[in-house]
Amino acid sequence: MADLLARRPVCLATVVMVDKMARIVWAVMTRGKVYQKSHASTLTAQSSGG
Repeated sequence: MADLLARRPVCLATVVMVDKMARIVWAVMTRGKVYQKSHASTLTAQSSGG
C-alpha cells in the first residue's frame, strides 16, 4: 500500500484498493470458494507462461 501511495494521490489509491477488494469479494461469492491470499491469479499465470 505504501508503494501505491508513493506513486498515486491518496484518493486514487483508495479507489484502486476498494476496486481490488470488490473484485476479490465478487470472485469469491460467484465461485463459492474460500479466499486464498497466496493463490496466484490464473490470468497472470497464463499471460506470463504463454
